[in-house]
This record gives sequence, structure tokens and C-alpha cells, in this order.
Amino acid sequence: MKSVTLFATLSILVYCSSCTADSVYDFKVTDIKGQTVDLGTYKGQVTLIINVASQCGHTDSHYKALKRLQDILGFKDKFSVLAFPSNDFGEQEPWDEKEIEEFVRGHFKADFPLFSKVKVIGDDAHPLWKFIVSSSGVSPRWNFQKYLISQEGKVLKSWDATISVESIFSYVQNVIDGNPNANDQSFSSTDEKTPTSNIRGENVDDADNAKEEL
Repeated sequence: MKSVTLFATLSILVYCSSCTADSVYDFKVTDIKGQTVDLGTYKGQVTLIINVASQCGHTDSHYKALKRLQDILGFKDKFSVLAFPSNDFGEQEPWDEKEIEEFVRGHFKADFPLFSKVKVIGDDAHPLWKFIVSSSGVSPRWNFQKYLISQEGKVLKSWDATISVESIFSYVQNVIDGNPNANDQSFSSTDEKTPTSNIRGENVDDADNAKEEL
């Protein structure tokens, strides 16, 4: 009986963590190696939280573009991609954490933070994802749902898998620069008006941090 009571208490605590949180950065999560990560360490940065999968039709294009986004904007601790593998859609992330890490690090050479597999929808969704969905009013419809998070941990905007990473680059950069309303061409795949750089690595102020090309 005691064990049942303890389990119920723990379940309530986990559930309520998403109810009492004021920010994405109030949560603790588990990384791809099984270590606890306090998302509070990202406070002050803009982050892009995304549910990823290894066997989706969007996998190749998104991972390549996310790597470039991290390479260009991830310097000076101003921005980071935070990727959460999930098997919720089409069972397209069947691998375990070790296989996922080897695939992402080895095949795509991506070095942005990867976290352990989680559920992002439904009653069993991770508390972080419950908070994101509740805050944004947008639930993931498929793999590679992208949520842009402010320096204070608030959800600013969301894009589904049909919106490319390249096409949101200007918007993300403007949020980092503190001017989210300027030059909002986030849904244009032909955006060429980025103020200091673009995701192709052209005309970048910190050239050493953006040598990747399409």
C-alpha cells in the first residue's frame, strides 16, 4: 500500500511540475547520455526546441539545416538547438539513445545538444513538452515541430516540418539580436534580406563560425 501511495505522490509531483513552471528554463531533462540537464543553464539564450526522428522523410534536410543553424548562430552562447528524439509519429525513431547519438554525430556531424527519447504528445508526454504545448497552443503534428524560445524561456513561435529551417533563419537571428519584428520573412523560402548573414554562410560577420555551405 505504501508503494502505491509513493508512486501516486511522485506522479502528482511530475505532473504538477509543468503546472507550476513559468518558463521552459524551469525544467530539468535527461540528455542523450542519461545525464540530468537543468535547462536553466540556457537562460539568457534563444533556443530552438524540436522533436526529431531518424527515419522520417524530413530527417536529412532538417538535420543538415539544424547543424548549419547551430554553426552560424551558436557562438558566444547566444543560441542553441535543443533536439528531443521522439517515436510518437509513425514510429520513425525506433533506435535507442546510443544509436541515435551515433547517427546524428556521425552522419550529420551535428554537435548541438541531444536529449533522451521522450513522448511529446498525449497524457504521457514529458512535462517540458506539456508546458510547451500549453504555452504555445500548438501541439506537434509530426516530427520536426520547431519551437522558438526566448532568452526568458517563453515560447515565441512555432513552425511544423513543412516549414524549412532555412526559411526561419532571419526570424531566429532577429530574435537573438533583440529585434523580432524586423525583417520577418520567416515563411519565405527565398529570404535574401538577412542583415549580417544567412544560413548559406554568406556575408557572415564571424566567418570562422559559419563556413558550412549548402
